[in-house]
Amino acid sequence: MAVLQTIRPEMPADVEAIRALTEAAFRQASHSDHREGAIIDGLRMAHALVLSLVAVDDEGGILGHVAFSEVSVESGEGAGTALDRCRSGRDRNGRASARHSSQTAWTG
Repeated sequence: MAVLQTIRPEMPADVEAIRALTEAAFRQASHSDHREGAIIDGLRMAHALVLSLVAVDDEGGILGHVAFSEVSVESGEGAGTALDRCRSGRDRNGRASARHSSQTAWTG
């Protein structure tokens, strides 16, 4: 069983694992259009991620990912920071699973 070793900033070598984790986390989500991995890739390429961290196990595997990006309302009446979290793990039967959750904090 993998054990959390550390939480650290993402590195270029983590990109594929983050994409795989994100896709797995949203695979069963009925509200998803299954483009979340591409969205995170696009935010990364545009240097729009304020912060991107990974949780790494004792073998170097990615257990979780958290990303913050700035968001704004098209009308210009508000701005904030969006948080998206994904984690991997095992369910009660020992099967691999991945989950996600999102939040937005408005600052204006």
